[in-house]
Amino acid sequence: MGRIVVAFVFALIVSAGSDIASAAPNRSAAASAICVSAKTGGVVGRRGKRCRKNESKLNLSSIVIKGEPGPQGLQGAPGLVGIEVLFTEYTASFLGSGFGAGNPSACPAGKVAIGGGCGSSAPSLSVQSSMPSTFVGGFPTAWSCVVLNNTSAPINNAKITTWVTCASPA
Repeated sequence: MGRIVVAFVFALIVSAGSDIASAAPNRSAAASAICVSAKTGGVVGRRGKRCRKNESKLNLSSIVIKGEPGPQGLQGAPGLVGIEVLFTEYTASFLGSGFGAGNPSACPAGKVAIGGGCGSSAPSLSVQSSMPSTFVGGFPTAWSCVVLNNTSAPINNAKITTWVTCASPA
């Protein structure tokens, strides 16, 4: 009986047209009521929030249709283990105008690079490249960085730090 009423109410909402489903833009569907006649048991859509005296309002939020549970999904891929961040520092004793310098930071044997970055102690140096490098079996095992002197003067003793985030494939 419950499924028949729900199907009928759904059909009523769909077919009600201007009464419920296609309310004017300044009216919302919540401002409509679905009423059940006490005399006939018939269902009717009404504009506004009220039903007539011989009708009772049908509360659609109390109607719950529960389906069967779906099948179990597939096992997900294993996560990463043994994550560590390693830093490599390099001092460029002399870096002429327009020249770059860099250094790699490598993962220990058996680990792969999953991220990295670099920076410099000299604010006038800009990062020209920061990327994975040294590929073994198609996987990066290091992170490389190159910084560039964009000034018109040489820079002495600039520290360049490269870091790599490494993990063991599970």
